[in-house]
Amino acid sequence: MQTAKVSERPMRNGPGRRFRLKEGLVGCMCETAMVSIIVPIYNVEAYLKECIDSIRGQTMQEMDIILVDDGSPDSCPQMCDQFAAEDKRIRVFHRENMGVSAARNFGMEQAEADWIMFVDPDDWLEKDAVEVLVRKAVQTNCEIVCGSFYWNYTGRQIQARSKAAGANEYLVRENLDFLFECVICRCDHRTAVWLGTSWGQIYRADYLKENQIHFPVGLKKSEDVVFNLSAVWHAERICILDVPVYHYRIHGGSACRTLHSDHQACILRAAEEINAFMKQHCVEAELRPYYFWRIVDDLIIFSKRLSAGVTSADSFRAAVQTLKEFAACPVCQEGIRCVGPSSLSWRKKMVYYLLKFRMYRTMIAVGRIYCGFTGGD
Repeated sequence: MQTAKVSERPMRNGPGRRFRLKEGLVGCMCETAMVSIIVPIYNVEAYLKECIDSIRGQTMQEMDIILVDDGSPDSCPQMCDQFAAEDKRIRVFHRENMGVSAARNFGMEQAEADWIMFVDPDDWLEKDAVEVLVRKAVQTNCEIVCGSFYWNYTGRQIQARSKAAGANEYLVRENLDFLFECVICRCDHRTAVWLGTSWGQIYRADYLKENQIHFPVGLKKSEDVVFNLSAVWHAERICILDVPVYHYRIHGGSACRTLHSDHQACILRAAEEINAFMKQHCVEAELRPYYFWRIVDDLIIFSKRLSAGVTSADSFRAAVQTLKEFAACPVCQEGIRCVGPSSLSWRKKMVYYLLKFRMYRTMIAVGRIYCGFTGGD
């Protein structure tokens, strides 16, 4: 891990405004909302109340809570309206279904506070999450402040472990290699990397707007990665806290567990977006090793999800053929050829060699056990 290099800048709560924490009160008290919390909502009625209750019950109460109903077909729209009736800080927007990226982008357009935070509707926050992140943001004036998180399975909770102990501030231009790794390379239970997600952190609103940073509409996979590549690139300083603030729920309907009909197209589009970013900003030397890693990791996760759907000999043969055809595409072949196996965990390294030697039947056969859990799967 690289040593943080920090510059001196005045602490500000947005352009031209100084902010004073009022000590002795519960949370960080201020005259207006310090943070806009954006929650894109679709088909999560079983989890939504726990999510919204965790936001409403924060130790820091000065929040602008934006609920974007993305055309949810269940009872979520009515639940959102009820939340708004109970809490004047909540604003609800009902829209036609356009996907999570469009919902988050719309939420950013409505945000009125100096900081922006994203929360997925099936997750929840630690009680002091907003206060912890805002306090550090005010102290450091970093454009992004990231907290740690928990993986939450049914009946089991695992705390993510950080590469960076304590609190670390990074000057972006002097730590590009490390920060790009944090964005593109998924974390596992042993080493947490948070910059590949939009949740669990806060962003300074003015710099997002000034640099026109938004989520790629229509991308169902890795939209957070594309967003955060731009967010990191345009930031001057980033702070990473080894303090859990977020609960990431793992369940059968999680986006990270779902195999979409256009899953392959999403992987390829995400690769195209990352490749375009590298060329636009002339950072191919810093990003390309992680770009190859991401392609191979996506292939491994894709094969695991294919194997999860195998229920018969016919579906087994279909899964093998699908994997074979996808792995043969030029982008995937480039990743397999150019990735450094030493950068992979031992489990993924074994699967990588199955990919390299085109042992697709074996990959599908052992798909339920070879990969284990990663932050993206």
